[in-house]
Amino acid sequence: MKRLFVLPILLLAVAARADEAKKPFWSEQVEEIRVLHCVGEADAWGKAYGEGLKDEIQGLYKSYVLGSADDQQMQMAMQAVHIMETHVPDEYKAMLRALAEGSGLTYDQALCSQCYADLLQMLSCSTFVALGDASADGKPIFGRNMDYPDRGMLHEHSVVTVFHRGEGKSFLTIGFPGMMGAVSGMNDRGLALSVMNVFSPDMTPDGMPYLLMFRQILESCATIDEAVEWIKKTPRTTPNNLMVSDANGAAVIEFSPKAVEVRRPQDGRVWSTNHFESAELSNEKDPNEPTTCGRYKFLSEELPKGKVDVEMAKKLLAGVADQEMTIQSMVFRPATLELWLSCGKVPSTSGEFHRLDVRALFGAAGN
Repeated sequence: MKRLFVLPILLLAVAARADEAKKPFWSEQVEEIRVLHCVGEADAWGKAYGEGLKDEIQGLYKSYVLGSADDQQMQMAMQAVHIMETHVPDEYKAMLRALAEGSGLTYDQALCSQCYADLLQMLSCSTFVALGDASADGKPIFGRNMDYPDRGMLHEHSVVTVFHRGEGKSFLTIGFPGMMGAVSGMNDRGLALSVMNVFSPDMTPDGMPYLLMFRQILESCATIDEAVEWIKKTPRTTPNNLMVSDANGAAVIEFSPKAVEVRRPQDGRVWSTNHFESAELSNEKDPNEPTTCGRYKFLSEELPKGKVDVEMAKKLLAGVADQEMTIQSMVFRPATLELWLSCGKVPSTSGEFHRLDVRALFGAAGN
């Protein structure tokens, strides 16, 4: 008899989720992961997003932006931010104004939050992709650790944000409240990406904030080659490595403000950390050999030891984890639109990886 009561409860839960899906912004817990849903254009969801996450957005701004600079440094930073703003599309400016209105930040503060990563390079991350004969099922499997100063609190604020923009245009990011760009993400066409800073003085404010450039790629591109061309045509601010994978391949896009180079898989494997490997971009005074980065060396030795599946990918991520800075760990399956994500602990590889059905998340708003 007890089973008779289960169906009405399930139906009520389904109905409640359907009601939520009619809103321009809502949040839910999926496999212990906080998932935010933004439907349509930012003028519909931006203010509600800001209101719903107001305390977190303000707290993270104070801890990470204001907490990293004194008044004079902030003045100089805002000069650079306003130069970057000249490259930001009007629709993104409208999105940031809506975010500011809801969250209580000023527009300049909301804008600075998207440019913060360009001003202070601190992403010490690791990525790899195995495919073909190097993958257990032949399909790309994409591992990524995000390493960032936690300051005793950032790991508690991870969110998956799903931007519902209609079939062929929707995407999700793995980030934090108030982050409108992307450090890690995947779209509904199966293109996944994640960024790793390359620490170099070769920087300029006269370019597109890179988190917003990566958002553009998720919005607009379906393949690796399209992502490469997007980066080539976009004015760039700082040196970075961008790992990209689609349903059929993978590449590391190494780029600076002056040049773009692409590294393709060898024997079905490609990996990257925080230095350039291409001869055209590497620093001759400080050769970027594998021995200059222990995480890179570990992946170069361990990745070829077997056909990679999700469990092996988790072990590889644990092998390159930073005990104080690894705050998000994930495995993308671009061909099947699946994501395994661990967050909430430091290092995140010590926590449970939760499987997210990305296709179902995109369908939550009727896409």
